[in-house]
Amino acid sequence: DPSEATIRRLVLGAGSGGEIVTGHLRDLSHIGIAGTSRWGKSTFLQSILYQLMVAPEPVDFYLSDVGGTAFISFGLPYADSVQTSERLVARVYDLFQERKEQFKAAGLRAGFGIRSLDVYNQLTGGSLPYVVLAIDEVTALMSDSKPMAHQLTDLILQAGKYGIWLLLSGQNWKARNVDTTI
Repeated sequence: DPSEATIRRLVLGAGSGGEIVTGHLRDLSHIGIAGTSRWGKSTFLQSILYQLMVAPEPVDFYLSDVGGTAFISFGLPYADSVQTSERLVARVYDLFQERKEQFKAAGLRAGFGIRSLDVYNQLTGGSLPYVVLAIDEVTALMSDSKPMAHQLTDLILQAGKYGIWLLLSGQNWKARNVDTTI
């Protein structure tokens, strides 16, 4: 039921006994979707995005799909080439750097480290939104653009605590395409 969608209870699928499997976006960290062609990677990605779009929590979306078909139905702008995807990832990376500074400054004022967007917003009275970067066929993009691959690796390793989550789908999750630290 879309009226029940929330980042605190994303429907991920069904378990072996048919029970609904859910997860809190914060606990899921980032989501990597792997599989071969026509196995439903983009459909699963769309399902998660739809839930986030109708959720009551504020979410800013950054979408990339060089294939040009995964995000058309959402009515949101998306990067549809390697060059526009590089700029999109660079923008999210800049947001990540800004949030690191904001969290550090607020933590210094409070006298303790801030490790989540929820705590930051409560402490500062702020309303920074969650940020979701969704990329369909990310492995192809990472092999085509090394600067973007480095930024994505940093985002994957560090950005979750700043309220930035990545939803990534791809076919070729091999060490030559994706940094093995992730």
